[in-house]
Amino acid sequence: RAFSWTEAIQRCLSGRYMGTTLVMFCAHFTKDFAVFGLAYVFPQYFKDAALSVEVGWELFISAVLTLPGVLVAVGITRWESFGNIAALKVSASFAGLLCLGLLGGAPRFLHIVCAPTLKSVAMLYFIIVVTYTAEVFPTSIRNSAVGLCTSAGRIGSISAPLVFEMATSFNFFWGVLVTCMWGIVALARAFLTVETKGRPLEDGTCNAVENKSA
Repeated sequence: RAFSWTEAIQRCLSGRYMGTTLVMFCAHFTKDFAVFGLAYVFPQYFKDAALSVEVGWELFISAVLTLPGVLVAVGITRWESFGNIAALKVSASFAGLLCLGLLGGAPRFLHIVCAPTLKSVAMLYFIIVVTYTAEVFPTSIRNSAVGLCTSAGRIGSISAPLVFEMATSFNFFWGVLVTCMWGIVALARAFLTVETKGRPLEDGTCNAVENKSA
């Protein structure tokens, strides 16, 4: 039977995959809003914090700060007893908490600690979202589902600089990011039930095991 993109999308948005698709759609928006938004915001944040660092070094430092997140993500993906859903929720919760430490009224030492840590945790969240999305859908609709969710990520990466430029302060951007991250935690708790860690990829002929305790 010939592949039908329309049927694949309809399957993503109906039945047992609808909740997963909608949550991951929002999760991808948030991951790109966070990672690419921070790449745009941090150079201006450094300038506002009166840190005399040249633009090239700002970009280099911002990139290096993602490395711990990558290393932690590698460890988590190999940790069989710590599921992908749990990792997604923990990383999103922690990222939202770190944003609170960057609000204007927070002590300066919190800014110093939370800024680099948030960059790493945002990359950790990014990798976990991508990994889970690539594993949770059956083979027959996997590429279509990943493409649909990735399109939400592009919307997030485009909107992040616009949100920041329209904001009157850094606090507004951090507030939006907190809302997105903690919103994902709530959605994941309510709708993500299919755990993929340590299980074979679904090929469409059998149902994935559901794990509501993840």
